[in-house]
Order: sequence, then C-alpha cells, then structure tokens
Amino acid sequence: MSKIYLLLSLGFLSQTSFANADQVKQAILDTYGCKQNSFICKAITENLNRDSNGCRVLPESIEDLEPYIKQRNPALTGLQVFDRIRYVGPITGKYSYNYKRLKNGKFQIKAQVFFKNLNEYNTTEIETLKNKFRKAAQIWNQQNPFRNIYQFEFQLAAQSSSKTVSANLVKFDTRGPYFDKWSTRWNEYTIAHEFGHVLGLFDEYSYSNSNGSDCDQSSIMCNSYGKPKPFHYHLILQRSFCEV
Repeated sequence: MSKIYLLLSLGFLSQTSFANADQVKQAILDTYGCKQNSFICKAITENLNRDSNGCRVLPESIEDLEPYIKQRNPALTGLQVFDRIRYVGPITGKYSYNYKRLKNGKFQIKAQVFFKNLNEYNTTEIETLKNKFRKAAQIWNQQNPFRNIYQFEFQLAAQSSSKTVSANLVKFDTRGPYFDKWSTRWNEYTIAHEFGHVLGLFDEYSYSNSNGSDCDQSSIMCNSYGKPKPFHYHLILQRSFCEV
C-alpha cells in the first residue's frame, strides 16, 4: 500500500482544496490547543515525527470515516492498523489495533496484548486482569470526543503474530517497557496509559526526568492518573484513513 498518505483525497475528506503536510500539521496543532499549551505542541509534534506510519489527516475529517470507506472500499468492515513508533533513542516499539465497522454504524477500536507466559496464571488472576482491561477501556471511552462514532475495547490476545504487541506478565512492580513486561499489580490507570502505547502513543515525559515535571500532568501519557486528550484520539483515529 502506498505511503503517500498526505493526499488522501483530502478534497473529499475536508471539503477544502489542497493541504500539504505542513498545513495539515499546523491545523492539528491549532485545533488541539498548541497556542495555549506548549506541552501540546511538543507532544503532537513528537508523535508525528516518531510514527513510522507518516499519516496526517485534517481534524475536520476524523468524523468522516464511514462515508470515506463507502467511497473507497464499500465492502470493508474491518482493518488493522500496524506500524512502529520510535520509543526512545533508536529503539522502536510496535503498535497494533483493529477497526471494526459495527452494525449500528459505529466503529470499534480494539487493542490487544499477548502475554507469552499467561499459562502461569490461574483463572482468577486472568479474570482480574481482564476486568482491569475493561476499566482501562472505559477511561478512554469516557473522555472520547468522538464517542458517538468510535468506541475502544482492550483485550488479551489469544495468539501472537508479527503484528501483535507481546510481552511477559509479571507479579512484581515494573515500568515495562510495554513491549517487554506488564505487571498484575498495575491498576486500570496504569493499564490505560500502557494501552496508549499499544495505540501508538509515546510517553510525553523525558526519560531523563521521569517525574513528569516537563510534561502536562493532566495528560494520561505524562501521568497515568491524567486523562486522554483530544489530540490523542486524533493521532490514533487518523491512521484509519491511511489504511483504507
């Protein structure tokens, strides 16, 4: 599939004429409050720069996935978004999630993690973890400005593939990274943050200053007890247009 995503038939998507890469980036920055909050500028810019996908879509287009699919590929009911984001230095991590068109016209965004050693855990431990996953998805759904169109679901993956985020599950405290270790001790807030990575977002704090003082404490990708921000949803959702 071509990676020339910037065109994307933007005349159809945005009802404007032509928008180049810099114009689209600036529109994203302006829409989500860059002028009022420098942390937002930094987070959006670094997410766009770190993402191998290279996708950029005008903000007003995010709600138009259904008509866009009908025009481009009416038979499409589901698609997978998969690529890599530069995690720290030269290290990259996978992100992977699925869009599924539901019968009610909404889209389900399903993100999964495969635990290589899940057989070491009993049924009660697994059900407890699944419940935390459900609560973590609720955190993303409650803040979702596009909740009438998109809904999030987080699950354990039944099997692994080259496009699956895989990790080990441990019973001790750990900071990951998300493609290495997850902990049964994590609460739903930490899990919601880690699923932000599975959805292709990176930590907004500096790894050399992980107390979070150099990022927006109200953002879930800076502070696990923060909330998903509107620009997070844009960065996640825009990739669907690039995959159709």
